[in-house]
Amino acid sequence: MSIPFTLIDATPDSYARFIDQLRARLTFGTTSQGIRVLPPSRQVGNNARFIYVDLTNYDGVTVTIGIDVVNAYVMGYEQGEQNYPLQTLPDDPAPVELLFPNTRSAGELPFTGHYASLGEYARRMQNEQPNRRDQQALNRLSNPMRQNIGLGPSSLHSAIDMLERAATPLSQAGAILVIIQMVSEAARYPYIERQVRESIQTGNSFLPDPRMLSLENNWSNLSRQIMGTTRAGRESFSTSVSLDDAYQSHGAPPLVVNSVRDSFVQDMEIALLLHDRGDNRGTDQGNDPENCTPGPSGSGIGRWGGKRPRRQHE
Repeated sequence: MSIPFTLIDATPDSYARFIDQLRARLTFGTTSQGIRVLPPSRQVGNNARFIYVDLTNYDGVTVTIGIDVVNAYVMGYEQGEQNYPLQTLPDDPAPVELLFPNTRSAGELPFTGHYASLGEYARRMQNEQPNRRDQQALNRLSNPMRQNIGLGPSSLHSAIDMLERAATPLSQAGAILVIIQMVSEAARYPYIERQVRESIQTGNSFLPDPRMLSLENNWSNLSRQIMGTTRAGRESFSTSVSLDDAYQSHGAPPLVVNSVRDSFVQDMEIALLLHDRGDNRGTDQGNDPENCTPGPSGSGIGRWGGKRPRRQHE
């Protein structure tokens, strides 16, 4: 059964319930330092590899997003009688042929769900002569992509519309970028969830701030360090993780996380952990630090924003 979220009469609470349901469906009960851990691929059968979310915009258009439970990656989408799978990584393939078994594939999209792949595709398109239909999408997707694309209810509405029309791969890339951050990244990080909740409350869009970009780029890193403490029976990380502050442009220092006793971990500012396979290759969707120049913040939230989240016990 798909997890639904509709923008029609959406509230911050309805979005929070959606994210809570997504976190619960992605995990099988394993925790590390009290934080939910996604299952390793070897423990997941093909029939349980993907979960689905139904996203509906203000016009009542619905697209179904397929998400891999192993890493919370967006793997493709389905609309009407057709589906559109993303490319998979050759060194870590998912069985995308099983992603949408009841609809016809329109062909694999020319990019993976990693920010680096999306950015490379946008750069390549910039070097070609775009048709008029592509020009507006190119204006939004000029590199670095994440800092130029707004997030929030109006952005999600447009993303669903672009996926439904499937006009060009470039417009699909921009739409998928919005959905990755408002669905998968929000499930991983309460800070990003709070940003989206605030945008639903105010009706305003926001651009990813330096903290959000830094969190997105360090998910596998943070997961590896936190799970390493559980395995080794210690509190300190083997390597510190530095996270940018939202007000970095105003001289705010980074937050250095080096122990499970740090407030970042204790306050559950990471909600999902990638299972440590022992050969973690920086598989964040996506890990693209060279293209993370921060955009302006669309929020006035303080250092970690909002109230302290309730600890989640499995």
